[in-house]
Amino acid sequence: MFLLMAIIQSSFMCILTLHSTVLVDFAKDKGVTTDQSVHMLMCSAVADLFGCLTLGFVTDKSWLSATQFAALCYFCYGLSATAFARVATSLGWCSLRL
Repeated sequence: MFLLMAIIQSSFMCILTLHSTVLVDFAKDKGVTTDQSVHMLMCSAVADLFGCLTLGFVTDKSWLSATQFAALCYFCYGLSATAFARVATSLGWCSLRL
């Protein structure tokens, strides 16, 4: 079980690092301005921070187990990364201003 979790976590960190590295260039290729793509990068970091801060609260209250919470976070992250790749203009969540 430890090896499985280690493989999943290391692959997730590799994908997260790759996603953060490529995000601005990919957004510029899709026609999003540099300011908006930097805001996208900040939103990813804020979402990651929110997940880290709520993990203990959600699992301590026994609303979800740690495994279920991790699966939910991975699913939401994959869904948002896929949605970002499908957005061809800045009309989607790429135009979010902070």
